[in-house]
Amino acid sequence: MADNSLGAKVGVPVVLPTDIFIGNFTTTANLAISNVGTITGVSVDYDQKGRFLVANGQFTLGTTVATALVLTLPFSQVSAYGTARQIGTWYKSINTASTRKRGTIWVSAGGVVAFGSDDYTTAEYPDNGITGTALGSSGQIIYFEYKIPTVGYSLTQTTAYGAGLATSAKAGLVSREQSSIGAYSLAGATTTPTINIRQVRNGDQVTLTLSPSAKVIKTASPGALSITAIPSDFRPTANLTFIQYGLVNNVGTAVAWRITTAGVIEMYGSADLANIGASVTNVGWDYDVSFAYTIR
Repeated sequence: MADNSLGAKVGVPVVLPTDIFIGNFTTTANLAISNVGTITGVSVDYDQKGRFLVANGQFTLGTTVATALVLTLPFSQVSAYGTARQIGTWYKSINTASTRKRGTIWVSAGGVVAFGSDDYTTAEYPDNGITGTALGSSGQIIYFEYKIPTVGYSLTQTTAYGAGLATSAKAGLVSREQSSIGAYSLAGATTTPTINIRQVRNGDQVTLTLSPSAKVIKTASPGALSITAIPSDFRPTANLTFIQYGLVNNVGTAVAWRITTAGVIEMYGSADLANIGASVTNVGWDYDVSFAYTIR
């Protein structure tokens, strides 16, 4: 049976992700615009709708210069268009007469994203890129929106830790998977089996699974059995507690797990994190354990 271009078997339904909210961003890390100075007041929402990246946001101009401004698409994505196209619009929040107040956002055949002017008060082609000073001056607020088909995101992307991937640059992928196999440092553990950690992010939804190759046991002083393993763009925005089945004194019982904002997975010998007693020993687990949470 032949494969189709998506890698699924012919006759088997392929479900593409749609209307996935990537997030709201308030720093310049995911809004790069040249020749407009240091922008402030950034607030931009990104969505991935199938193959389209959709943006809607605003920023305040810094000290602009008379050089053509260029917008860099976020998350390492690039235009899928092979010809020049208009992809969006912008406007400026001013009421001064005979001054540019609005325009186009367009992408060239080579994938360069620029701002144009379609205001009737100026003699400009709407698909001719304007400079930073033509856009405005320091302190003026620019509102914008665009929609563009892109390449550079992936339905799934897998990498091993230590392979050099800049995880923060990939935070907005529609779906991303990371897996790692290695012996992690288990605080106070008597056994140190290999632990496979599989993490999948789909938009703002994360699933994390721990799969030990053998029983994990901690016999040292009470406290958390911990693994530092979660890369930055899989970490929750607040410490999360989960009640799961585990082992205490080698007896199966409910135990507490915590996933922290620092990327640490902790296991406790009590369902109550505030009551870790001195008598608790032999804490561990010997089965796959999974957690699901939302990043906002």
